[in-house]
Amino acid sequence: MRRERLDIETEVAEREPDTCSACGLPFGKKHGFETTCAACFKLYKNFPILEGDASFVWAQLQLQETIEELDRMRKSRDRYKKQAAAPAKSNPSPLDTIPISDLLQLCHPDKHGNGELATEVTKRLLALRKKK
Repeated sequence: MRRERLDIETEVAEREPDTCSACGLPFGKKHGFETTCAACFKLYKNFPILEGDASFVWAQLQLQETIEELDRMRKSRDRYKKQAAAPAKSNPSPLDTIPISDLLQLCHPDKHGNGELATEVTKRLLALRKKK
């Protein structure tokens, strides 16, 4: 009985992805107990390596390169997202170097006759101190 390509594709699509314990490359496990890819298994058992085995190893190497490139792209994307989410750093104001507690002492309403401006500035400074 001749197998159709679609039958083979359906069979391999159901395999669980794993990493070969011998070569470290990805392969699809047909059975849960498998720890090595077909090529490494054949080498270990001294079975002849056929052209199909060589093609399998080539595909493993291509897949590994693709996985590594995808990982690099994901890391790059994550770094970009962090940078985009971070607030833009502008040139710090000279006021940023003065502790808020010092600014509060200078503008506190008690020292300015409970003035409206002193009260408003003090409220804003207290809110900034809570954020930090």
